[in-house]
Amino acid sequence: MSKHSQGPFGLQRLSDNYQGCDGWKTFCIRSGGSSQGGNCLADVGEIDRGTSQWNEGNACLFAASPDLLQSLRELLEICRWKCSPNDEVLLPGGKTNHQAMIEAMEAIAKAEGA
Repeated sequence: MSKHSQGPFGLQRLSDNYQGCDGWKTFCIRSGGSSQGGNCLADVGEIDRGTSQWNEGNACLFAASPDLLQSLRELLEICRWKCSPNDEVLLPGGKTNHQAMIEAMEAIAKAEGA
């Protein structure tokens, strides 16, 4: 059983000037994939103005999270079947496909609350 709401999620802009402060944008992440339907799962930006320059980007990332999680699961499954077991270097920093797969599995576990 899932420990989180099932996607897709939608993004609703709540305010461009929260509490009368110009440029303080706030958002709601909604279940159901639309900007108006479903339940409000999270408010972004209503607590601290100090991070308001990132509110829209953070809200977009949160709204995309179910799609990102599913895509990561699918890519990991492809890699399990297609990637070389010889740990070929994939990135200039020297990360191997095996290391990238471990990090992907850890990210999935983190998203699932494990």
